[in-house]
Amino acid sequence: METLQPHEEDLVCVTCGSPRVGNSYFADLYSRCVPNSWRIVLSGDPVSKIPKGRYKHVGILVLLLLDGEIMVDPTFIEEINHERGPSALVNHRMWSYRLAVKRWFQLYDSGDFLPDLWDFGQTPQDITKLFSDLSEEKLRHVELLKLEFLTEHLGHSKRNELFESRKLRSIEPRIANAWNSLIIGISNDSSV
Repeated sequence: METLQPHEEDLVCVTCGSPRVGNSYFADLYSRCVPNSWRIVLSGDPVSKIPKGRYKHVGILVLLLLDGEIMVDPTFIEEINHERGPSALVNHRMWSYRLAVKRWFQLYDSGDFLPDLWDFGQTPQDITKLFSDLSEEKLRHVELLKLEFLTEHLGHSKRNELFESRKLRSIEPRIANAWNSLIIGISNDSSV
């Protein structure tokens, strides 16, 4: 039988909440045949933790956290912490994955994006409880991270233009100005 050899860049696989699917030989072979493979897992999804033993996961781990953060290809320690964390079957439902992605967009984008293919109708109440409202502290933290990114990666004029347009929604101007000055000072100090 002839082996099909498709172009590597043409093959992409994305899974959500998949269990371990094969032994180490299978995982190595799969990684060579499908190098563009992503394994999305919501923290606390018990299905992603089974079966134990000689079974292995395939694909690069993208870990969704309930607070809206995402870890792509986490370190060994980060992955172990995820594995040891509490699990609930409600975290395996696609509604939970959908809300985790929506939470990320609320934090880091406009919050309006939601893929049409993920429209499952009304979200069940038990899943809605998982995603309590974001705290003001979390929102401020994310806004400061955005400001830090702008300061590090944009030119001075573009940074000022974005800063003046008030894209940073939840930080008082005096705090944002102080943070901006601190980051600029640190980035200009070569001894740090």
